[in-house]
Amino acid sequence: MIGFQNSADNKVTVVQCDDTGLLESTGVTLNNTYNNLDSVKELIENGISNVDNSFGVIGTNLWSETYPTLEKFTKQHTSRYKYFYVYSEADNKWYVSSNDDKGFKPLTEELAKL
Repeated sequence: MIGFQNSADNKVTVVQCDDTGLLESTGVTLNNTYNNLDSVKELIENGISNVDNSFGVIGTNLWSETYPTLEKFTKQHTSRYKYFYVYSEADNKWYVSSNDDKGFKPLTEELAKL
């Protein structure tokens, strides 16, 4: 799942990702392609579907859920979603958590470990 944390109220708006969600695919795409506030807002609001179905996101125009805090969002971890991604508007960067480690860490640091 992919989220956007608003800096004004810290609420997290979440949309579904249609691919595997793995760091090697989703993490790299988010980090390399959706790496500024405008592109992230566009992704969250309108979603995207690649022709080859390698990356897809259902935007808020079709489905979304809002959590009052990042902690409430983190509690949604299940075996269905190994990784959760959140773009922090306050920090202007991506964070990632996993089923194995539910604490959010900077995405760039996790990708550097690959």
